[in-house]
Amino acid sequence: MAYKTNSAPYLRTKKSTLQIMIELGIALAIVWLAAVVTSFIKLGAGYGLKSILLMVVALAVTAGCDAINTVLTNKKDKTLLKKIGYDVIHNYSWITAIIFTLCCPVWTSYYVIVVGSIFSTVIAKLVFGGFGKNIFNPAAMGRILVQLCFDMSAPKDVTAGLDATTGATLTGVVNSSQQWLGSFALEGYSMMDILLGNYFGTMGETFTILIIILGVVLSIRGVINWRAPAFYLGTIAVTSLLIGLILGFENPLLYVVFHVGLGGAAFGAVFMLTDPVTTPTSPFGNCLVGTIAALLTMLIRICTNGAEGVVYSIAIVNMISPSLDSLITGKTGDKQLRKSLVTFGTSAATIAAVVCAAWFTNGGKEVNTINGIGRQEYDELVATTNYGFMEENNYEFALYEGNTPSTALPTVGNLQSIYSIVDENGNQVAVVYSVAGEFSIDMAGHSSHSKTTLLVAISTESDKVLGISIGKGGFAGAAYGSKVNEQLSGYDYANSDFTTDTTITAAGNTGVTYSMNGIQEIVKSACELHVSLGN
Repeated sequence: MAYKTNSAPYLRTKKSTLQIMIELGIALAIVWLAAVVTSFIKLGAGYGLKSILLMVVALAVTAGCDAINTVLTNKKDKTLLKKIGYDVIHNYSWITAIIFTLCCPVWTSYYVIVVGSIFSTVIAKLVFGGFGKNIFNPAAMGRILVQLCFDMSAPKDVTAGLDATTGATLTGVVNSSQQWLGSFALEGYSMMDILLGNYFGTMGETFTILIIILGVVLSIRGVINWRAPAFYLGTIAVTSLLIGLILGFENPLLYVVFHVGLGGAAFGAVFMLTDPVTTPTSPFGNCLVGTIAALLTMLIRICTNGAEGVVYSIAIVNMISPSLDSLITGKTGDKQLRKSLVTFGTSAATIAAVVCAAWFTNGGKEVNTINGIGRQEYDELVATTNYGFMEENNYEFALYEGNTPSTALPTVGNLQSIYSIVDENGNQVAVVYSVAGEFSIDMAGHSSHSKTTLLVAISTESDKVLGISIGKGGFAGAAYGSKVNEQLSGYDYANSDFTTDTTITAAGNTGVTYSMNGIQEIVKSACELHVSLGN
């Protein structure tokens, strides 16, 4: 008897693999169209057109790779052209192209798309034998490659919704500043902003509600297995909720939305973790894959300074997927109690491990609020601000309740935040301005520059500078900050001409005149802002 065999995926469904991939492609196309419309609206026609062209380039490159592979492996086939057409369609690299492109921001260079598409198709798929034989999700591997090899920050003409200094997306800012453990990273963004995609990220990752709706439809249609995304997002949600409650976040629910909605969690769950080739075939295996991937995602986010963790966690679980199905062998309906215990035991262990990691990463203390300021933010403020008068008078930091301007300071520096210094009765006695600035540090006064942050405390009673502290940055704050503080503490800015009456000198330190002048300009800007706000 002759047996007919074929490659994975082995799906128990009346739908053919082609039908499944077409429906999956339609869902991906909906996400892509949302990205195109958003690009046109928020960034203009140039980037709107680019969001289309990037997809065209990826589709063309992946199709070309499949065609070349067919030619090289079927040189003597008389039906070569027909074979090429069949392979281009049934290798499903066009699905890989769509997913990979949606994993990249709209300002990605075309050559980056080309390199990533070639790597995804050739190295992550064809080298293993083509569709059904690859062990890694090809699009995830392509995204990891370009993320490690290329600068994908936004160009200067893209500013709205991005970090103005680095050109990073909201997700990128959170990654680089290790703020996955801090709810203050969401300043300026609401739950709906995150769920509806009202921020810049990769083209496909920001539309959380739309992606989840599409995931539900695809599950009902039998296109994807609902268990992997449900256990993945569910584990992330429960874990982040417990972290928020145990560490004392002011709004634990917002922290849940933060982890589920921000970045590629939803997109990865619906369109990458459900890949029928690289995920287990059993319901039990799909539950475990979702749980383990959630564990890895949360650990990468909380305990490292790397990327947000989604594609990395997917790549790792791809390696162990074949082993998960073999943990409990037998008929699908057998050993249900044991399977349930293993699944929920893994979920409980995952949640406990991540919560403990979050606790120890945060130094074993609650991240509650002090006078309305997040604990981490408060500790950093205290650590970089050594105002003697605060301890002497039992003063505290509090949220500033005045009119906080959204525009940059005049002349130099950028306002980062404003705080009040209050007495024991809660009365405001001073205002602290956190101002970032840039100045020359070259001993000859040439064009090399350094960035630093100054905390400038100004009295609301005597119109005097009470204290200055140089925070993080390239400038040697410890050595020169005290000199600045000595010369400007007590300076009456309201009754003097700052420029002509006061000059910060090197105070015995040679070669820092230009640096001192730069610091003076930043302090002057803080004083001007203080006057403009009527404090």
